[in-house]
Amino acid sequence: MKGLEREWLLLQQQYESYERLSLSIKVVAVIVTALLYGFQIAYGAIFVVLLLLIDCMLKTFQQRLESRLLTVEQFIQNNSQQGGFRLYLEWQNQPRGLSVLLHQYLRAAVRPTQAVIYLLLLIFWGLVQVQWF
Repeated sequence: MKGLEREWLLLQQQYESYERLSLSIKVVAVIVTALLYGFQIAYGAIFVVLLLLIDCMLKTFQQRLESRLLTVEQFIQNNSQQGGFRLYLEWQNQPRGLSVLLHQYLRAAVRPTQAVIYLLLLIFWGLVQVQWF
């Protein structure tokens, strides 16, 4: 197996492990919402927002791997062995700063697969607050 193919395989495995961890965080959010059902909205809603933030950080890490995976796939498709093993070099060359990081977190938060579960849980907590449940 060539270097780029090994790199792709390793990155893909790590990418999928982030996906499993993200799913676990979402399951915890649902379980905690169910357990905190009888408590005030502040406890449940704050906890859901905290889990959303943690999940967004995780998804931002995952996005960095995704960018590198796409680059490696392009190299493999072009039968080029140049450019292998540059995950951190490419990450280091990206723009940095608090605003860039916050933008990445926000982009992760608004992805449909990310936002739907948390939005539903926050709507639930809002309905609990107005005593619809």
